Amino acid sequence: MGHLRYRLSIMLTVMFLTGGSPNRIASMTSNPDRNIDALLPNQGTLVYEPGNLTLINTGESPLDIGLLIFVRDSDQSDSSPSTPSKTSGNSSNLPVSFEARLWDSPLLLPGECVQLVADAAASQPAPIPEFCHKLLKWQSDSPNATHFWQASPTIDRFRVVIGSLDAQTCDVSAGRCVFSFDEVLPMDSLTMTYSATTFRLINDGTNAVSLQRLLLCSEPLCNKPLAWQPTGFKGVLAAGGCIDLNANLVGGSSPATPDCIGLQIVGSAFWRSAFVVISPITAHLTNCPAALPKGLQRCVVPR
Repeated sequence: MGHLRYRLSIMLTVMFLTGGSPNRIASMTSNPDRNIDALLPNQGTLVYEPGNLTLINTGESPLDIGLLIFVRDSDQSDSSPSTPSKTSGNSSNLPVSFEARLWDSPLLLPGECVQLVADAAASQPAPIPEFCHKLLKWQSDSPNATHFWQASPTIDRFRVVIGSLDAQTCDVSAGRCVFSFDEVLPMDSLTMTYSATTFRLINDGTNAVSLQRLLLCSEPLCNKPLAWQPTGFKGVLAAGGCIDLNANLVGGSSPATPDCIGLQIVGSAFWRSAFVVISPITAHLTNCPAALPKGLQRCVVPR
């Protein structure tokens, strides 16, 4: 009987968070065809306003948040890399992200929550939502450092990433967002192997990946992303797929091997100097070394 009352309490809480309708719950999760019972075991809810954000376990089971990452993409991510950013308030084009492991509470029991406060001088947490029964950890930070739930001049949404897969896209203006998942998948990677004249990008993951948000930069702040996207590339790389770029190409396409896409690059061979890679899914920043005078250089990037 006690379990039934708790289950009913959780259902009412989730209905409250999503406007009182089970159908709305489905529309805000990564798999809208599943019913409420299937969503409850591994379900989290983000409740946020400009000054703070709270992550609550609104499911029935302990919620593993160790591989959760929240990302507000760069203002350049949805445009051509050669197009200057319209952002006026940020000092760089880096995405804004936060890894849930930094809360140092890898497991949330049902009803437990963690919180971010957008004020480095805060001496106490913000008031917690009434459906959070226990605040485990809270932390504060300086403006713009990790505040992914705040809109930028051109981006008004953020992504919930689990491992290296997108689980949900949340609207900043909504003030709450529900996500769910069946299991935490391992972190997939992209591998870059390059010489002075050739560059190969391989998707080592088990799923296709869109490279539209992949940023390559010549300096850490990524003030001017490199125009690397090859002519004719549609932006999605299949699992196990690869792209060969050749700095000596004059035009058109010229596959280096039958298994890879060989395409003309835009601009010069950027990899001859050290460069920075911002991952398309997790927004992880990786410093890659310059190509070697002889032989191959290798750089592995979490997706």
